[in-house]
Amino acid sequence: MFVTSVAKQLATSFPALRQHICDAIMTNTDISSQTLHDQWKQLVLGPLSKLDSSYGYFSYVLVVDALDECDDPNNIRIILQLLAEARLLQKVRLRVFLTSRPEIPVRHGFTQIPDAER
Repeated sequence: MFVTSVAKQLATSFPALRQHICDAIMTNTDISSQTLHDQWKQLVLGPLSKLDSSYGYFSYVLVVDALDECDDPNNIRIILQLLAEARLLQKVRLRVFLTSRPEIPVRHGFTQIPDAER
């Protein structure tokens, strides 16, 4: 539910993204059964990259609270990698404020991100 929650918040907070996110859902009706990576690309990165230049350059702060409470330690690693992919966006700067206890899966996830800005 991580990616869908982020997509919903983006669509609610920024109406220009709403149509892009809705289009992604209509195109991929099985989106909820896809991998976290595919959901992230289609529901978050894709819509953010489609913002046209008339909206200018945007900066967002994404707050992720209690990552250590994720049920699957492997998903912690995947989520950290997905968040790092946001650096590839050209029209949008996505800053991430992440809170977590320093559990081993979280610390290990950070070490697996090349050139991570921590």
